[in-house]
Amino acid sequence: MRNLNEIGDMSGQISLSSDDDMLGIDPLDLLFVFELIDKPVSCAVELNNETGNWVAFNIQTLGQLKYHTQPNKGTLQPRSKRIVYITLQALEMTTTQHIDHRADEFIVQSTKVKEGLKDEHITVHMFDPVAGKLVD
Repeated sequence: MRNLNEIGDMSGQISLSSDDDMLGIDPLDLLFVFELIDKPVSCAVELNNETGNWVAFNIQTLGQLKYHTQPNKGTLQPRSKRIVYITLQALEMTTTQHIDHRADEFIVQSTKVKEGLKDEHITVHMFDPVAGKLVD
């Protein structure tokens, strides 16, 4: 595996943290393979709800590089899966030489929600820790 600051065929590995039992996340480490510096690259991540409850998720990006997550929030029915695409925006050569991509992280928050909740009704406040409410 090569670092983002190497020239030529480049790959970067980013980690998704998963300490929860509510959602399975696969893969936990993202690998971005670069063919051209000025083109965006994507990785697919599978979220897996193995519970008997509806679960909402919210994905936050922490890092120096620019990512686009589609969708960045949503719901999963009981015992269902959903694919999320994380795209690293196009980088300029000067950018790749100065950024340590290993510092980039994604936080996948999840919480139980009412059956039938629509994606557009999900707010960041749903993931605020409150006494008696499970938020992973």
